[in-house]
Amino acid sequence: MRALLALPLLSLAACGGLNNEPLRTGVVQGTVASADPGWQAVTDLGSGQTATFDSGGVFTLSGVAPGTANLYVVANVHGATRVQAPVSGGLLTQLGVVQPQPAGKVNVHLKAMGVPNPNASMVSIDDTPFANQTFDNTNTAHIGPLTDGCYTGSVKHPTAGSAPLSFCMANGQDTDTTATLP
Repeated sequence: MRALLALPLLSLAACGGLNNEPLRTGVVQGTVASADPGWQAVTDLGSGQTATFDSGGVFTLSGVAPGTANLYVVANVHGATRVQAPVSGGLLTQLGVVQPQPAGKVNVHLKAMGVPNPNASMVSIDDTPFANQTFDNTNTAHIGPLTDGCYTGSVKHPTAGSAPLSFCMANGQDTDTTATLP
């Protein structure tokens, strides 16, 4: 009798290696219109995970947490869009064709009087894939493409602290803003 009870217990223990991880996350797939391979990226803003797309604009983003995924799609130098995708564990969410909207860039001008090596500063724009962007030798960071809307972010320097950033984008036009380090 004990031997008969031991067999089912051993078989249950052997199943302990079953990998259910693929069932806990989903996959989002779609095609980006007007895709330029040099600018391509689809980012899940929740996890920061990024996927590129092929020459036909097809992308596959795996391992996406269940719920509503907030995606930021960069199609080309002048086109981007935001997409919300319902994701279920173990399933494929097919978005179809994603149309980019006209998008511009923000030129962040850095004022850093008395700050040693201001080019060591980094700028990040909240709720976008644009984090830790660098400044050029004129203390300007060119960030985009950004969709229409208002944004916040920050400029951080390793020794001089940080400065908040706030600006709005409209009609796919470029805009300028200034950040001043203390």
